[in-house]
Amino acid sequence: MKKIILIICAGIPVVIIISYFLISTTKILQCQTSVNATRAAVARKMLYKDQWQRWWPGQKLNDTTYRYQDYYYVVNKILLNGAQITIVNQNNSVKGFLKFEDYGLDSTQFTWASNCLYSSNPIKRFSEYFRLIKLKKNVKGFLKGVNRYFDNQENVYGMKIGL
Repeated sequence: MKKIILIICAGIPVVIIISYFLISTTKILQCQTSVNATRAAVARKMLYKDQWQRWWPGQKLNDTTYRYQDYYYVVNKILLNGAQITIVNQNNSVKGFLKFEDYGLDSTQFTWASNCLYSSNPIKRFSEYFRLIKLKKNVKGFLKGVNRYFDNQENVYGMKIGL
């Protein structure tokens, strides 16, 4: 019994030290999805804030703040190829960029990218690491919702397009 407790007590610091060095101080969070709509059609919906409520998969709270699940997305700036957005959850925030660009002849790719810095404190680094995993899951869900909207031709073009 004493050996088991000794192994556990000695093993926990070893696991923490090894994990500390395996989790880098910076992490790039990047998620992508492609939709079957031209970049010009996507830009018509993305560049005008009055259109955002139509394609946003969550809830609009005000002109700059939207909600998806338990996260708040604050739109800082809309640019010609995307938007600078801060994701806020409780006391934590991550700045990122939602970009859309040509992806083939008739498709557009959405990319969410953000650079996350981890603390040098090992306990905080672990909690930040697991928080980033939850954030990535939320962003992937958000992009799936964006994909559902923009893959529907009637949403994007106002009619069904076919041969």
